[in-house]
Amino acid sequence: MDFFFISFLKHLCALSYLKINNNQFVMILIKKNNMNNIIVTLRHSTTIIDAVYTLLITSSNDITQHVITLTTDVSLNSDRYNQYDMADPTDIDLRVGDYDYFIFESDPITGFNQATDNIIEGGKLRVRDESIVEQVAFDGVNQIISFN
Repeated sequence: MDFFFISFLKHLCALSYLKINNNQFVMILIKKNNMNNIIVTLRHSTTIIDAVYTLLITSSNDITQHVITLTTDVSLNSDRYNQYDMADPTDIDLRVGDYDYFIFESDPITGFNQATDNIIEGGKLRVRDESIVEQVAFDGVNQIISFN
């Protein structure tokens, strides 16, 4: 499928995506109080030998930022995809809600610099709490959501 058709579909789904350096932007789901598998595709966009990857998470509601260095790639085929395991709240502690994320590649010697490092992937990140039961009802016109 060409880029315009994919963009059209994304807008139909009411998702806002960005496109930087011709990289696709995807969604990551984090479940509270769980071990989460973060699966991304970094190797094909990397331009630095032995790059260090930094995950920058920005809240959609305010300007809060979280910076996490992605350390151990546990994927079985790192040429195809990269997998990082993160425990909430041990490795990452975010409130329930929506975030934007960007993954930067950094030189291992100079370290992370948000102003100069390349963004190699980014998108939306959603944090959900599976212990909260969501009940959805309709009054004929409006959707009513209540939490237990």
